[in-house]
Amino acid sequence: MPRFRFELDVLLRLRLREERDQQLVVAELERARVSTERTIESIQRSILDAKNDLRDRLIGAIPDARTLRFQAASTLTLQAHAQDHAIRLAGVYKRLESAREALVQAAARRRAVELLREQRYEAWLRDERRRETAEIDDITGSRFASRAEV
Repeated sequence: MPRFRFELDVLLRLRLREERDQQLVVAELERARVSTERTIESIQRSILDAKNDLRDRLIGAIPDARTLRFQAASTLTLQAHAQDHAIRLAGVYKRLESAREALVQAAARRRAVELLREQRYEAWLRDERRRETAEIDDITGSRFASRAEV
């Protein structure tokens, strides 16, 4: 039996590769998002720990000003780092949104070619069945004609 050959198979493979590449971009941005969020959470925990430590120190004996300044500077530095990472996170979210949109478009382009392939396959299958039926009819007609001659 003849085999179905889709003339746009190269295009379909290209669309699949484009979609896979876009999936990798989205995955990489997701990793960056998760990493940045974890970093921010870690910094926030450090800030909270520093504030709790400072509160505990203030409850007991009177600390020297130098220690308080050092503690405050450390907390401010951590807050600045958290803000930097928050800005980075906003950028990652923006790039992630565009990458996801591009992924949806790539999937739609791939699916369009797949639908065309399915339509062409169904048409090819109908033609093959029609040919087989015609061949069977010819064979049957030939047998009938040869029997009628005898």
